[in-house]
Formats: sequence, structure tokens, C-alpha cells
Amino acid sequence: MKPSIGARVIARSRYLARRLGSPVLVALLTLPVALLAQAPSADRPDEAAAPLYVAPVEGLAIGVYGGIHRAEIEASYAVDSRGLTRLTDCGAYEDGSESGIVLGALAELPLTHVLGVTAGVELALRDASLAYPCVDPAGARMPDGSIAPARTEFQSETSYSLLTLRLGATLRPATVPFIIALGPAFSISSSADYTAREVIVSPGEATFVDGGGQERAIGSGAFGSGDVSVALGGAIWYEAPIGRHWSIVPRLAGSIALTDEIAAGGTRATGLQATLGITYRLPPRETVATPIDPGAEPAR
Repeated sequence: MKPSIGARVIARSRYLARRLGSPVLVALLTLPVALLAQAPSADRPDEAAAPLYVAPVEGLAIGVYGGIHRAEIEASYAVDSRGLTRLTDCGAYEDGSESGIVLGALAELPLTHVLGVTAGVELALRDASLAYPCVDPAGARMPDGSIAPARTEFQSETSYSLLTLRLGATLRPATVPFIIALGPAFSISSSADYTAREVIVSPGEATFVDGGGQERAIGSGAFGSGDVSVALGGAIWYEAPIGRHWSIVPRLAGSIALTDEIAAGGTRATGLQATLGITYRLPPRETVATPIDPGAEPAR
């Protein structure tokens, strides 16, 4: 096989140095050429630079979770002896609080080391309490038999469930080990019902004339089902490994209802969820990039 250019130059340099009779000159002439000859070249394609390794992008994660829900609720309804109405002589239910439990399943797919997408389905079972004050001018009897005005409170308990589809984009900040998600949520309601009552607040010893107690029922019924609502949701979670592919995932999420969750009651909730789940993540997708040949002509 024909010697390479580097080998021929080294041989010629040694020959000239020996003719001049200097061992030091031999070293000085041959060392730079020998170093240059070790560089990758087209004469030695097998010694080309190795492909560059790029950190893998994590694989798809699938998990389930469960936890608690707490929220503030806005409403616009009232209840009288005939059922639902928009307003009574004393007002209407406008705000309150709710709590409940959530169960869900979630998938998250990283697209890059920073960005990804997520989708999930969630079932929430919620109970809400609302109230507004009133003064009953002639509905309370005192222990001595006299009739007196009483300060009362109308109270309503509602319960309903929401089946929700959550979509979003995920962000993985480089400096913290958390995943952040933001996106819309689409829900449909079911099993929505209510009860309402009036309770004497003061005087403490007064009772209702028509019932003899300090509490009387106003009405109960169903709001209806099948109402579709839209909310904006966000979440942050951390995957704590418990194996090669499995993780325990504490998660904090929040949502703001943009439309009525129960149309007949005009209810919208703004709240938080605290959940704990378990996730299985598929193996990462490894990527290898080949460096550009410095001798190649640029693409036109």
C-alpha cells in the first residue's frame, strides 16, 4: 500500500537531518510533522472524530393520582318553597366555599429537554356551602310567648361531580427539579343537587313560629346535569424516583372557572388541589448527532 503523505514527509525529514549529522535536528524536524500526521484526514477515514452524544430526552410518563380539593365558589341563585329562583326578599346565594376529592390519570410527553405536552382525565366530587343573611320581622317566638324580629341566615348545601379533560404545555426549568404545566380544562357536570334552610342566628332563645325550632327547611332539588364549562388550570409537581421507571409524584394544582360549572346555579369555583400519585416513565429517547466535516462545502 502506498505510504501516506505524512509518512513520506517524516522519512524525508529524517534523511536530511542525518545528512547534516545532528540528532537534535532530527528530532526538531520530525516531531511537528509527526504530530500533524496524527490528525484525522481523508487518508484515514477510520480515524474520523466520533459522533457527539446528546443528553437523552425523557420518555412518556403515565400516572394516576388522588387527593383533596378546596375552593371559593361564586353563585347566583336562591331557593324558596317552589324551588330554584334568582332572588328572594332577602337576597340570593352569591358566594361560599367548597371541598371534595379528586381522582385522575395523567400523561406527560417531553418534546425537548425543556418543553413538553400533557393530557389527563379527572373526576372531582364536590360539596359546597353558601349563605346570606336576613331579618325575619315576625317569624320568631320568644320563650315568654311574644313575637319578635329575628336575625336569620339562609344556608344552602350543594353537591355535584365534574368529569374534566385537562390539556396543557409543560415546562422543565433548568435550575429546579419540578415540572410546571399550564393549559385549559373542559368539564361536564353531573349529579348536581341542593338543599336550603333558614336558621335563627339571634336572639339565641328564639324559635320559628311555624315550626317551633331554630331551623326550618326551605326546599331541595336538582340543578340538572350535562353543563359544559371551561377553566384555566395550572400545576406543579415533582417526580421522586422509587425505581428505575417508577416515581411517587406530589402535585399541587389550581384552576379558575371561566364559565358556569352549574348553569342553573350560576356557580364557578376558583380553587386548589393537593394530590399524591404514582407514575411510570418509559425509557428515554437517546439522540446522536454527527459533527460536520470541516472539509465539506457549505450547502447552497
